[in-house]
Amino acid sequence: VRRAAAAPAPLDRLSPREREVVALVTGGMSNKEAARALGIGQRTVETHRAAAMAKLGAGSFAELVRLVAEATSRNA
Repeated sequence: VRRAAAAPAPLDRLSPREREVVALVTGGMSNKEAARALGIGQRTVETHRAAAMAKLGAGSFAELVRLVAEATSRNA
């Protein structure tokens, strides 16, 4: 019996750096704090965050937080 392959997790669509940025900012860090933690510019964090939101179809930061929470709770 063949089983259909599981659909990829939404966060799998993100680049490794986008996942890092999303984890930090949805975990409570400001863009500035995330930039310092990653050794990159604040604008770069904003760019990665915007790209992640677009890839995940999040229209707001609150929606991004919800999507990440749902994705991580499924994998737990």
